[in-house]
Amino acid sequence: MTTFNALNFPIKITQGDDWQYPLTFSTSLNDVKTPIDLTAATIVGNVRPTFTTGTRVPMTVTINNAAAGQATLSLTDTQTSALPSGSLVYQVTVTISGNTKTYLKGNFVVAPRIV
Repeated sequence: MTTFNALNFPIKITQGDDWQYPLTFSTSLNDVKTPIDLTAATIVGNVRPTFTTGTRVPMTVTINNAAAGQATLSLTDTQTSALPSGSLVYQVTVTISGNTKTYLKGNFVVAPRIV
């Protein structure tokens, strides 16, 4: 049986900054990575105060090279300015052929901008 656990990866940003995070989705077997084909995939990323409460701020997801499993998550400076400073959470899910998996999740720490 194969067990899949989402990568728990903390992200730190500053309010008012444009933010981008490139990703390569892949599987690994015996230390050999194989890209996940994202041609028919839907990728959703959200930031919010907790995993169950507060307003969701959707990330923009751009698939850069579907066959190579490459995508970029991003938020504009306007979006990050609207985020409260402190520790929030985020989650990134991928749906392929009706199967949805959480690939990334964790703390999304927002530092205030010095004005």
